Amino acid sequence: DTIGPAEITSVYIGGGTPTLALGSIATVLARVRERFCLTGDICIETSPTDVDDTTVRRLHDASVTLVSLGVQSFRPENLALIGRRYEPSAAERALELLAQGGFSSVNADFMFALPNQTAGDIIADLARAAQLGANQLTAYPLFTFPYTSVGEYLRLADVRMPDLRMRRTHHRAISEWCAE
Repeated sequence: DTIGPAEITSVYIGGGTPTLALGSIATVLARVRERFCLTGDICIETSPTDVDDTTVRRLHDASVTLVSLGVQSFRPENLALIGRRYEPSAAERALELLAQGGFSSVNADFMFALPNQTAGDIIADLARAAQLGANQLTAYPLFTFPYTSVGEYLRLADVRMPDLRMRRTHHRAISEWCAE
């Protein structure tokens, strides 16, 4: 108290789909603002099935400025493979809503090196996200989540870690696309 509240330069709320608990998150953020000097951005992760006009409004009400959408893929076979239960059109609608929602930044997350996915597939996904208004893209290779309890719950036993050659090929294609 003698030197004032501590400065917080950013808040990142992630780990799945925190927008499912947006009311509670808004309460926590209000308390953070009461007790600290919040000077930076607030970012939150969300899922395509959790985004609608009401969610966009509530995110603004909570002073969220950066949003990260877990698209993963616009290809239905890839979504099914990783246990995502939404159609690509849901991800497209969510991304458009967020991109037109007045946020400082809208990120779209994608997985690459999925079984049977080509380098062209991931590039098409990234290009589609940019076309829909994402101003930041994150791409990461499939990793070992199929072998976790979540993977077991989603019955992803047939999903295997891609070989290093495939990961390198996809990574190279992504890097070249970004450079262009």
